[in-house]
Amino acid sequence: MASAFRIVEASDARSFLELSREWLVSQLPRSNLYLGITTSARDMPHLYHPRPYFAVVYRRDLVVGTVSMTPPHACLVYLEPELELAADTDTQCELAIDMAERLVAYHRARGSTTDSTEPERRLSNIASSPRFTTILTAVLARVLQPDWSRPAADGHGAAAALGLELNEHQAAVPDRRWAVHLRLRMLYITSRANACRAPAGVGVLEMPSGERVAAGRLRRASFEHFDTLVEWMVDFGLETRNRSPKDVADREPLRAKDRNQVASMLDAGRVFVWELPDGTIVCMAAVSRPIDNYSISISAVFTAAEHRGKGYAYNAVAHLTKRMLADAEDTEADPTTAADEQQHSWTVHDQAADRKYHFVMIHTNADHPTPNAVYERVGFREVVKNLETELLKE
Repeated sequence: MASAFRIVEASDARSFLELSREWLVSQLPRSNLYLGITTSARDMPHLYHPRPYFAVVYRRDLVVGTVSMTPPHACLVYLEPELELAADTDTQCELAIDMAERLVAYHRARGSTTDSTEPERRLSNIASSPRFTTILTAVLARVLQPDWSRPAADGHGAAAALGLELNEHQAAVPDRRWAVHLRLRMLYITSRANACRAPAGVGVLEMPSGERVAAGRLRRASFEHFDTLVEWMVDFGLETRNRSPKDVADREPLRAKDRNQVASMLDAGRVFVWELPDGTIVCMAAVSRPIDNYSISISAVFTAAEHRGKGYAYNAVAHLTKRMLADAEDTEADPTTAADEQQHSWTVHDQAADRKYHFVMIHTNADHPTPNAVYERVGFREVVKNLETELLKE
């Protein structure tokens, strides 16, 4: 029986967005991460793998989902909530088979044409809504097996034909081939003035007051902070991305990668620091993935270990959020001086960090209680929960 879905692959982020952007915009705020990353891949391709993967999922000629993968990052799949909730498990298994076979073909073609020394040649993790993530990952683990052949349902249903074990929530049960990697939360916030127009569940900004006000101020980072920011970015990755003991022991490969990322953020004027009255910087936060004037994301929030527990991250996130939000009260002027601007001349400064947005988003690991508590104290609230899985063997 013919599949109810049609998957159309796109050659690059630009052509992908031509097919899907209008639909992804209609799905905001749930689609924020997916739209933000693919927009960044279109506008700043130098930060992404030269051969990413993009596809659009159609059902009866209507867009119902998207797939995007920019190795070594996770493969992101977004499905409209109605499909996620209404489709039976067998229908989702059929879609997962079509999707998995295409992802494996892309992975093997990329592996056969790249240098054998290229890192992260294995198929990336999968991130989507919890139900479809588990089903797609279980199917993908089977498609990667050398003896894979598409099973015939023969009246038993796609899940039974695949030999998938399902739990009471109709999601695939992890086995030795894959495991849960991260439980992710997408948190949203807006200004008090915009709250009446915000989608359900979006939080409202609450600025620090009284004893919660920390000494210092938020300022845009400059290249004088470069070495410190690189070390902080390495530490941020080690703490949040489940790095191996080998990574902890040998920081230089991580530094090499993070130097490029920090330089790009500084060039774009998108990284900020919390500066104490004596000029010491103690905390960083960046903004990324702007979507028109709709939203921008805060990322890479990190406080140096010796300065934790003093409210610096809380104050930095609150002030940066306020700075980004339209209709919020004016913040203090950026203390970065004109001399700094002239000396460092943000060469690809895209002004994203100087615009105003209706919403700000943070993507956070649900298993890390401290940063989640900080963001919720500022006023961020969960709009979407995602799951990222990891393939253990191919």
